[in-house]
Amino acid sequence: MVGRLVDWVATNKESLWVKWVNANYLKGREWQEYAPTSNSNWVWMRICRVKQRLAAGYLQGIWQVQPSGYTPAGCYEWLRGTQPTVEWSKAIWDNWSLPKHRFLGWLIAHNSLHTNSRLMRFGMDVDGQCVLCGLAEETQQHLFFACAYSRRVLQAVMDCTGLKLPEGDILHWCVHNSGLKIQRGVKVALVMSILYQVWHQRNKCRVEQVLMRPMFLAQRISEDMRKRIRERDKSRMTTHELDWLGNLKFT
Repeated sequence: MVGRLVDWVATNKESLWVKWVNANYLKGREWQEYAPTSNSNWVWMRICRVKQRLAAGYLQGIWQVQPSGYTPAGCYEWLRGTQPTVEWSKAIWDNWSLPKHRFLGWLIAHNSLHTNSRLMRFGMDVDGQCVLCGLAEETQQHLFFACAYSRRVLQAVMDCTGLKLPEGDILHWCVHNSGLKIQRGVKVALVMSILYQVWHQRNKCRVEQVLMRPMFLAQRISEDMRKRIRERDKSRMTTHELDWLGNLKFT
């Protein structure tokens, strides 16, 4: 956004502020060559620092990145550069899932959950065993869904909903599961909800030594999904999608 001010000066935009800058700062000097004095105010110093950062995008005072002229969005894309597209992005950021579920999914995709195994690698003095089952080292791969507790939660959700959900590579399944668009959305949202609730129970068990029974947790997950379905705008759904929703076991 500050770059927009830089561009106004570069293109000598018809503006009272630009005229003031020319009269009080530039005083006939070239904008691209101009350097502020050490006693300039902090706002002007900031604008000049941004000018230096964007200098490579200008040629003879013209913004070369976008033919139609400078925009903050175009500048952002230019500064960010080309980024590889990750396979899991559409699944993680699916709008059927709640924001807090998406964020946890993003952490899982980056293998960044603070499991006991990871905390030990950080040098922390913790028991590396799984908090939920105590039968193996607590890694992400174990929690979802090699852990006996999380497997029971997953099975209970499938029993409540009548839907088949993944037990192996979760993110791969979320990306590649087939069917109607609404089927993919509901299933991915359910998986994201299970991941969140299992992680929540893990943290609660660690702090309070309390663990909810898998069936009760599955009922909570199903109820949350039922509310999500009720809240959706169904006016844009096809007949097949509405029929599929109507036939769900838990709606």
